[in-house]
Amino acid sequence: MDLDFNYISWILFFNFMIAAGISIFSFLKGYSRSHLYFTLMMLTIAEWSFAATIESAVASVHLKVLWSQIEYIGACATSVFFLKYSFGFSNSRSKRLRKYFPIFWLIPSVIVLLAFTNRVHHFVWTDFNWSPAGNNILSYAHGPAFYVMIAYSLGLVLIGIVFIITSLPLMPLAFKSQAKSVLLASVFPFIATFIYAVGLTPVEGLDITVISFVVTGLVLIFGISRYNIFSILPLARNKIAEKMHDGVVITDAEFKIIFYNPAAKKMLNLNNDLHFTDLRETEWLFNHCYHNNNEPDIETELQMGGNTGRWFSVSVISIGKENDSTKGNLVVLRDITNRKTLETETRNLISELHQSQKELQELNSQKDKLMSIIAHDLRTPFHQILSFARMLSEDLEIFTQDEIKSMADGILQAGEQGAVILEDLLSWARTQRNTTEVTPSEFSPAILLEEIIPVFAIPARDKQLKISINGDIDALVIANRNMAGIVFRNLIANALKFSLQGGEIQLNIKKGVDFHLIEVRDFGIGIPENDLPKLFNIDIKYTRTGTSGEPGTGLGLILCKDLVTRNKGELKVSSIQGDGSTFTVILPAYNP
Repeated sequence: MDLDFNYISWILFFNFMIAAGISIFSFLKGYSRSHLYFTLMMLTIAEWSFAATIESAVASVHLKVLWSQIEYIGACATSVFFLKYSFGFSNSRSKRLRKYFPIFWLIPSVIVLLAFTNRVHHFVWTDFNWSPAGNNILSYAHGPAFYVMIAYSLGLVLIGIVFIITSLPLMPLAFKSQAKSVLLASVFPFIATFIYAVGLTPVEGLDITVISFVVTGLVLIFGISRYNIFSILPLARNKIAEKMHDGVVITDAEFKIIFYNPAAKKMLNLNNDLHFTDLRETEWLFNHCYHNNNEPDIETELQMGGNTGRWFSVSVISIGKENDSTKGNLVVLRDITNRKTLETETRNLISELHQSQKELQELNSQKDKLMSIIAHDLRTPFHQILSFARMLSEDLEIFTQDEIKSMADGILQAGEQGAVILEDLLSWARTQRNTTEVTPSEFSPAILLEEIIPVFAIPARDKQLKISINGDIDALVIANRNMAGIVFRNLIANALKFSLQGGEIQLNIKKGVDFHLIEVRDFGIGIPENDLPKLFNIDIKYTRTGTSGEPGTGLGLILCKDLVTRNKGELKVSSIQGDGSTFTVILPAYNP
């Protein structure tokens, strides 16, 4: 295939080189779908220019027609890709058209098919003649399909222009310059196509339409470098921001809000009136942004103002250059309320686990103490019972009636002592396991004490002790009566145990405002001052023998302390060695 390049060929070849270069630049710089269609548009223009270059250089009519047919591929596709590219400036207004966009390819496909089958029907070209001007130029007599293609291409370019113009009022100021650049670029192919269609081409044989699309590409290249079209196209910004779950707020250098996405609107309860207003309206966020503006890429956890209980992770990023009108701030917010709630719940759970572990350790310690008491205190009475019982079983005939009675009394005493110890252990264990239900009611401490005193008639008679109830006998308290009975029995038993012969035990009732006091006071041997802290400590086994040799379990006072505490009361002790002891039970007062 012989080629004869003339000046028209070189103009078209230069046009091809520019179009190819722009498409490569667009491919390397662009990243959104809109930029892809711009790249494809420039590739079809490059194909159109290359085919036109070869058509102008070949010598035979047959080859010229063949390369003209190849030109139609790029010529028909260019305007379709331009329309698709223009849709990128009006996302919401072009949804229906984009849905049915493949229909726009129907007419270009038919025209290309007609071009390659023109010999049969002559719908595209009706005749071919060599131009009188020479320069290897073939003139084409156009058929109806050509004018359909021209009208259709002009219509697509016009639709693209309308989309861009109608979208201008909806665009932020920063993007209007970009859109105007595209608008200016789209005017050239519209005018050139019209001129070529009416036969006003300044140079015969030169298709200025393909050149006009290259001019469009050059104008867009200017827009790329001047307005940064490929990095911040409105469609790309809107799609990314709207689909983000994180909130995005853009402010200028003075913290005036110029953009926020739907997520930020929901997070910050923004409304349309706040658009282009001051971030100071959201005080907690403004304070953070203002004081951390010089610390980029630092993510901070902040609690939203008021009593909302909401938490956000906030990043403030400076955008633009110093002393630049485009300088501003990008604020990214992530709602971390759920995470913070989980963290709080986790901390509470860990605290509860630690508390449970501590309680389990205390219970385990108490269990060990209980086992120690059982092993020590219960062993003694049972050994005594077994010893007397074995002696009576093996040598009953050698003992007198008095000796047998003495042994029986010993068995009875040991059994009673063991029963007391066992009852104290069971009562204490129930309080530790919280199986003893606290059902408070109002009752008279004086009446309860009168019911308890007869229980101690024999030991009081043996020691010649006087037990008296004194003070405000009409006082009423609110507590569990059964638990209070256990407390008073233990305290009176202790007073009997450590009282001297011929002494006295006073049960004094004193009224208060919110609490009443019930004192159990003896005038016996008292308690050493250093031993007072040991009385209510389960970890320390503290027992003393009574004035008549009565043994102790070490659990009675601990049990009393627990029962009084569970009834919202308090147990106190004061004692002077050699002068007696006073145990004071403080219970909530009932004031009808």
